[in-house]
Amino acid sequence: MRSVDSDFLSLTSLEARTLEAVFERMFPADENGAGAVQIGAARYVDRALAGAYADRIIDYQNGLAALSTESRHRFGKVFPEIAEEQQCEIIRDLEKKCLLEFDGNRFFELLRSHLQEGLFADPEYGGNRDKLGWKFLRHPGVWLENSAEENLTDKEVDKGGKIQSLGDLGSNWKIRQEPVNGYDPLRGSLPPSTEVDVILVGVGSIGAIVAPIFAKAGLRVIGLEPGPYRRNGDYLPDELGAAYYCRANMGPKFASEIPRWRRAENEPTQEATFSLGRMMNSVGGSMIHYGAWMRRFHSHHFRMESYISDRWGTNVLPERCRVADWPVSYEQLEPYYTLLEEQIGIAGDDTNPFVQRSRPLPMPATRPFRLGECFREATTALGLHPHPVAVGMNTRPYRGRPASTYTAWSNGFGSYTGDKWDPSLTCVPEALRTGNFDLRTQCRVIRILSDSEGHVDGIE
Repeated sequence: MRSVDSDFLSLTSLEARTLEAVFERMFPADENGAGAVQIGAARYVDRALAGAYADRIIDYQNGLAALSTESRHRFGKVFPEIAEEQQCEIIRDLEKKCLLEFDGNRFFELLRSHLQEGLFADPEYGGNRDKLGWKFLRHPGVWLENSAEENLTDKEVDKGGKIQSLGDLGSNWKIRQEPVNGYDPLRGSLPPSTEVDVILVGVGSIGAIVAPIFAKAGLRVIGLEPGPYRRNGDYLPDELGAAYYCRANMGPKFASEIPRWRRAENEPTQEATFSLGRMMNSVGGSMIHYGAWMRRFHSHHFRMESYISDRWGTNVLPERCRVADWPVSYEQLEPYYTLLEEQIGIAGDDTNPFVQRSRPLPMPATRPFRLGECFREATTALGLHPHPVAVGMNTRPYRGRPASTYTAWSNGFGSYTGDKWDPSLTCVPEALRTGNFDLRTQCRVIRILSDSEGHVDGIE
């Protein structure tokens, strides 16, 4: 195994050789294709440690040093110089936490995660050299549309054998971005307003939706949003960079907070890499990178306590679990569901037997796809009621926004065309046009102020 890289930025020569040796054992070259060294996985990690993963450099220095220490202890040589079988032995023990005075399992998981990125992320990041990782997977890369035939075929969709990267796309695909009338990104640095009627703390999913309602009523509204006002041109079909389960570069919080979670009290916390753990600071909120699902509550969701009591009895509830019926019913809210569906542009049909609508959805359902059809056939055979989910995705042009091209770069990504709705596309410009909405981005509210009687009278 011989390195094909010599220009490492973050790792020393021994660290780089050690990392390449580890990766090559984890993903070796064989008759199916190139190995990790030729694909450039270690080079990818080295570049990432000089940038996005700079906070992990100590983990790599300590972990790679531990491997060489263990290698010298067992075999009298540093890790890159021992036999492949001996390298595999140490890597197995690393995963099983069996190295001397080193808890290697977390480092092993880090290596595995970053190896996957280096093998299969877009070549723009320094790995996946010559698209060799994608060739191994027979993955066509970055394509911005899929045909109806491709959605339904049971054959491999290979785009005629052509593999595209971000670099291959160039810039012609990007939508021209016009300025938003009434929005000034520098207003966040101005002195605060002294007299307003409504303060919106955050201009995300709900704040953005209610802003035009208040503003059109003649109220003076200020919206304080800790994130920026992202536009279509800010979104790239970049899985590693943008997706919530990878780097999620759309999701960093105002003060670089890192949401963490655990499943039990005795577990150590870990970074939340699932969708709800990567909530965005941005005008429009985390709906920007959602999957476009826009389902109504069913009627029984508004009377949960009664529903549980009638069906199972309240004794099934876990200790300290409390539920209650809503003070409003589905029937009372149904006209407002309909109004919002019209404003957003929801696509779907009338085959859901559990939801009664006073008016049809404004757009037809998304077109069928193979996995969905398999699911529909199987569940129908079981006597269930499959139906297309209602989505905020344009199946035809709607209110100045284009129809979907059914690209894979939509679920978990911001829409670069505006085919997937979020309130930054419609509600915020509508509020700004009234002249009554003062949008201030990069402004974080840290405290709500009140007078001696407890009435809210300001924020800071």
